[in-house]
Amino acid sequence: MILKCLFGVHQWQGCKCSTCGKTRDEYHDWSADCERCSKCGATTKNTHKWNGCKCGLCGKTRDQDHDWDGCKCRKCGKEIHDWDGCKCRKCGKTRDQDHDWVGRKCRKCELIDAPLRVICQKCSSECNALGRPLSRDVVPVSTLAAARAAARYCNKCNIVVCGACSGVPYSLAGNRPFAATCPRCNGYVDYATAYHVRETKTRIV
Repeated sequence: MILKCLFGVHQWQGCKCSTCGKTRDEYHDWSADCERCSKCGATTKNTHKWNGCKCGLCGKTRDQDHDWDGCKCRKCGKEIHDWDGCKCRKCGKTRDQDHDWVGRKCRKCELIDAPLRVICQKCSSECNALGRPLSRDVVPVSTLAAARAAARYCNKCNIVVCGACSGVPYSLAGNRPFAATCPRCNGYVDYATAYHVRETKTRIV
């Protein structure tokens, strides 16, 4: 601790000394949350200015008094759907699960499960997207070349990339373990399907 702080001469930045970390109960920063200081963590109660589900001062949200436009709140963006398999009964939004397949086409959302040749959104090479999702108990078996050409999807970044860009190596020399990850966020990637391609800006060959 600097000598000045020992004698009470602090370098205050709002409620906290930038030198020693000492705090004081004034000049708090409530901008991110009206009830919690972003600098020192001090809390208070009942200071939000609620406009429905969203605070008009800090933007904090709560799960009540929503302003629904169909299945989505106009203020905070929360969505609550009434799913009938893969399609919402109210707004028509679809999801890539619980399809009702008739042959290779879903009766509800009309998704066709034919595999697609698409362009990787990182290196622009061609790769292969599945027609429909793999069952949870299915483990794909393929050659290394096929794995590098298999399209992968990152839900966080909403992109489709090839296996090579997601970390599948050229060879397994030395039996080194690897895990396919997103080249942008290093997060989990799943095998891309026709649904993922439809939800992104991926180009189809």
